[in-house]
Amino acid sequence: MRPLMLMVKRKSLLLESIIWKLERAKDGVRIILRGHAIYHANIVVYSYHYLLDPKIADLVSKELEKTSVVVFDEAHNIDNVCIEALSVTISRRTLDRSHANVESLARTVKNIKQKDSDKLRQEYNRLVQGLRDASVARETDVVLSNPVLPDEILEEAVPGNIRQAEHFVNFMRRFIEYLKTRLRAQHVVQESPPSFLQHIFQQVCIERKPLRFCAERLSSLLYTLELPDVQDYGPLTLIANFATLVSTYSKGFTLIIEPFDDRTPTIPNPILHFSCMDASIAIKPVFDRFQSVCHHIRDIVANRHVSQDS
Repeated sequence: MRPLMLMVKRKSLLLESIIWKLERAKDGVRIILRGHAIYHANIVVYSYHYLLDPKIADLVSKELEKTSVVVFDEAHNIDNVCIEALSVTISRRTLDRSHANVESLARTVKNIKQKDSDKLRQEYNRLVQGLRDASVARETDVVLSNPVLPDEILEEAVPGNIRQAEHFVNFMRRFIEYLKTRLRAQHVVQESPPSFLQHIFQQVCIERKPLRFCAERLSSLLYTLELPDVQDYGPLTLIANFATLVSTYSKGFTLIIEPFDDRTPTIPNPILHFSCMDASIAIKPVFDRFQSVCHHIRDIVANRHVSQDS
């Protein structure tokens, strides 16, 4: 991934301090420093992933001004980047680690409930009211939209069966156990998202609506608990993102379960591939937010400009 580069006015001591820290920071801190530095820079040069991958863009690029000019240089492979950004690969190890995340969350929620129940109660009240703050931020172009969290979800309240923290943890535990059973397949399985949702409802009575809220519900819970090691919950975040994607997009994705990994075809190692087939899903928020977006493909320039009045 191309490193992030900043071009700023040298007279700003604050910016020089940020860049100095950015060069010496550890990986965990570097993303946070990048997020602060970007909004003070005149020109930002970075990999497509910082803008197209929802997991990274939500941390780094979501507050870029709508008047920014976005240039995708050497964009002949941009479709592949978009598809990769919204594709999910889940292995047995991923499920084992996400199960450990769930058990850790369960213990943390239990402790918080005993020591500071008001914190969970306040979160519950926010979820009852829905995700209106995020909705308003998108409508007013304050932040870049996240394709993992569709606009229509922001207009609804979180389903009652996952509002309380312990209920949501139990819900994720059930979902992970279901995925473990799917990875026991002895032959290649290919399904569409609607077929997957029909099967999960028939087998374990998990409905589509709470699945759609998993990504945002987990994000809310991790924020509420103020965990110091939130990066350790990456496997569970991946599962939550998959739950939201598979229950949101009925078209543009395909699900394939393989009993063997291509790298070790003689050793059973089931893999679930949820592959994005439509690159426009990832890049649409960029076109919707920014007034000028240019694609430079070698010697051909495709320019899209939208006037401020439109």
